[in-house]
Amino acid sequence: ITRDIESRMDPNDADLIHVPWKLSHTDDNGQTSNGAHIQSDVVGPNNNDSSTVYPSMSYLDLRRIQNTEWATDRLREGVRLAKEGKATEAEECYKEGLDLVPTHAQLFVAYGALCANLGRTREAMDKLEYALELDPNVANAQAYINVIRNKVPPRQAGSVSRSQTAMKDALMERSFLQEKKSSADNQNEKY
Repeated sequence: ITRDIESRMDPNDADLIHVPWKLSHTDDNGQTSNGAHIQSDVVGPNNNDSSTVYPSMSYLDLRRIQNTEWATDRLREGVRLAKEGKATEAEECYKEGLDLVPTHAQLFVAYGALCANLGRTREAMDKLEYALELDPNVANAQAYINVIRNKVPPRQAGSVSRSQTAMKDALMERSFLQEKKSSADNQNEKY
């Protein structure tokens, strides 16, 4: 995603990728922290001011980290809501998280599990299989797939699909209506 954004940027704006922003925090005791939890290799304007840190990561990297954290929060909220039986709200949480991070494998697993619990097995399988494509080691995806496969019987060779059944019913109804119309026409000819 980052490369894609960088490739679409105006070359004159290339220096926006590494925008230096100032991070410092004063706690309740008046102590100033330098934001050491953020990767940095540049300290203060004179390289000796320990109260201010200019991170070396780009804005896009920071944004990606923030989006991932927010998507993970949406995942937790969705799981909580699903456990409470609020499927619609949980699904919204999963969708919001995937809007920000469309490659969040755990969100796909949770969303797939929700779909399976709602009886939307094909959609559940798609989401779970995609989660495994994103991360083959993602927790629970394969387990949920196995549960769904065990609960949904595989289509047998001689079985008829839903669309085939619908077509057969439509043709039978059409045939029935044509016979009824033809017999009504025959009765009108007798009189």
